[in-house]
Amino acid sequence: MPELAFAYAVGKHAIKVLNSGNRNESPYQWRRETQIDGQGPVDLIIMEPSGTEVVVEFKMRDTESAYVADINKLHALKSNNPSRRAAFCVLCDAWDDHWQDDPRLQVIQRLSSAGEPSVRPIGDAVPIQTVQNRYAGKIACVVAMWEVV
Repeated sequence: MPELAFAYAVGKHAIKVLNSGNRNESPYQWRRETQIDGQGPVDLIIMEPSGTEVVVEFKMRDTESAYVADINKLHALKSNNPSRRAAFCVLCDAWDDHWQDDPRLQVIQRLSSAGEPSVRPIGDAVPIQTVQNRYAGKIACVVAMWEVV
């Protein structure tokens, strides 16, 4: 599944869930691939009825530097608007038996204990076993999400 398709599916489902329990007159809204604050497109924006924006960047596979670039972009977006919330979500293909050691996940872990930008896990990373013919060993798809603080 392409990254934008994943962002679309998450946005559509999130809005359905959020609005099903929403008693406000203003529903939650969402946009995908939206330019804000001159930082380039953001994969998903959820607008809360209060006016708070939640910006989310997604990465599927990709590289450590791409992960850090998106986290830096989210940090800049939060700095421009302190009431804005930001999250980074990955679907990372990693060796099943030691997915925690994947360098892309490790670089994010290092940001958790660093200065700025800093990230905080949202729940636990979840490895999902997959069937892949292009690798010699077993591969897991690791789903993980962090709040950029």
